[in-house]
Amino acid sequence: PEGDSPHYLIVAQSLIKDGDLQIENNHRRGDYLEYSLLTAQPQYLRRGVNGAIYPIHAPGLPAIVAPAMWLFGYPGVVAFLAIVAAMTTALVWRFSYQVTRSTSAAWFGWGCCALTTPFFFQATQVFADGLAATCVLLGTVPMTLWESSVSRRSVDAGSGRGNAAVWLLSGTSLGLLPWLHTRLAIIAVAAAVCLCFRMRSQRQFLIFGAVPIVSAAAWFAYFYVVYGTPDPTAPFGRFAETGP
Repeated sequence: PEGDSPHYLIVAQSLIKDGDLQIENNHRRGDYLEYSLLTAQPQYLRRGVNGAIYPIHAPGLPAIVAPAMWLFGYPGVVAFLAIVAAMTTALVWRFSYQVTRSTSAAWFGWGCCALTTPFFFQATQVFADGLAATCVLLGTVPMTLWESSVSRRSVDAGSGRGNAAVWLLSGTSLGLLPWLHTRLAIIAVAAAVCLCFRMRSQRQFLIFGAVPIVSAAAWFAYFYVVYGTPDPTAPFGRFAETGP
């Protein structure tokens, strides 16, 4: 792994071995040597209010891959991300077919996602972008169902367990985006606004918004606890204008 990947991995190691996000001790004892020779120094721009070094990167991706890291090491992380990416492209095919009822159109839609350079090469890299693509796809499922003539009545109904699960999945997926990378908060908000125009009942709004509201509160609280300010650009210090 190169670039930011080793730094995401060492955060996962910190969660596994120490149960925290303070990475200075992990670098000092050489935890990164299991998969990299290029990560001797921690990647940070500002220390926390307690003087400890916290990762400049969001903790969402390390937390998600930590179980795979704990069980199988770096190869396990790559395999896990590959499986998620494969399932994501399968969903792209399925949703494309639901909307068009055309097998050829579904394969075309699949190719436009799965075979593009960003997705194909980053899907198995320890970067936030691959998982972010999955979250955006799942987060916008209600819009896909809206366009499907088969599912339109289910979406309009505003009731039923299946309908509630769709909106809950959507809200949970979008609520996860800021934890993967600060800049993804913009995408989460934009998608949420679009989804609000698709809602047909207050119940849908409450189900959809429950997790994102809690996630947003926890997200701002994270920066306040670590850096003494709720500003999401706090980890980037004086480089905040260009860092995120």
